[in-house]
Amino acid sequence: MKLQILFSYLDPGTGSIIVQSIVGVVAGVGLFGRRIFINSVTKARNLFKKNKKD
Repeated sequence: MKLQILFSYLDPGTGSIIVQSIVGVVAGVGLFGRRIFINSVTKARNLFKKNKKD
């Protein structure tokens, strides 16, 4: 069985969709990670915060 080299063509529209998908995934992961980090920091601060009673 011979291996054949396949040449494929990606038009500019397909390349644009691929790039847009990658940028969207990176942005989504960044925002999700930021939200998790901020929530964790807030919970840690509340856990170690001194209660002030007047």
